[in-house]
Amino acid sequence: MEMPTIASNSIFSSGFPIETARPMLLARRLTLNPVVLLVGVIFWGWLWGIPGTLLAVPLMSSFKIFCDHIEPLAPIGEFLGQ
Repeated sequence: MEMPTIASNSIFSSGFPIETARPMLLARRLTLNPVVLLVGVIFWGWLWGIPGTLLAVPLMSSFKIFCDHIEPLAPIGEFLGQ
């Protein structure tokens, strides 16, 4: 009977709820699209693990700023923004 308790503890202690809420909270402040930000956190977390999830938001915001300042990349910057 201990198996459901162990499984639920491992799911909730892994940070899953925090990693799904953090992009939505940060997206308001950084004016990034929350859906794109969540997909980016999932992608970078899959690629690099924990360091990827920590670096996903700064990487994506830097890329948005880069796209906003270069005219041919402006549509990508608008897509990343709200």
